[in-house]
Amino acid sequence: GGALVAPPTRLTPTTRRAATTERSVRIRRNGGDISIRDRVAPFWALGLFLLAGGVVAVAMPFGLATNAESLEPWERLASVGLGLGVSAGALWWLWRNPATHVQLDLTRRRLRLVRSGLSGRQVRWLSFDDLQSVEVEQGTDSEGGAVWRPAVRLRGGQLVLLSELWSHDQAGVEEGVSVVSTAAGCPRSHRVPSKATRK
Repeated sequence: GGALVAPPTRLTPTTRRAATTERSVRIRRNGGDISIRDRVAPFWALGLFLLAGGVVAVAMPFGLATNAESLEPWERLASVGLGLGVSAGALWWLWRNPATHVQLDLTRRRLRLVRSGLSGRQVRWLSFDDLQSVEVEQGTDSEGGAVWRPAVRLRGGQLVLLSELWSHDQAGVEEGVSVVSTAAGCPRSHRVPSKATRK
């Protein structure tokens, strides 16, 4: 049978880390409003790149590859199976990493949380009076390195993530947490989960 082309790139610890090394937040101030956005572009670029590779692997035995007609049935099946696996992994990655936009209204003393991703767009409003503390949640990546993400704890005890993206940029996460803490007038704390968080 004909030779199969090289498989598409897989999600590895190295590629995961590469997606999280840029500055983690963008903070903008406009009068009584403060906008905080996480930098989701590297995460989505990685996911879309892998998704494209998976689609190509599925399409190759059906005519995209120059040697498609000479491939054995098992080679076609292997290429399709590999492509579907990579595509599923890419979609999982994209689903796990939505974009988050936090808007602080200093005049009305409220926080608007907008989450956008494969699951759609979700909006949540929180009053500053509902916030008990602003926290930095710490976890570990698949290589054992430390990662962080911001969150707020409500007076009822519920933890609300201000970004679902784990980041190696501790300084950027700390900066965003400080901005929310100062705006809302509530204390900040550092929280380490009891179990390591793998990403």
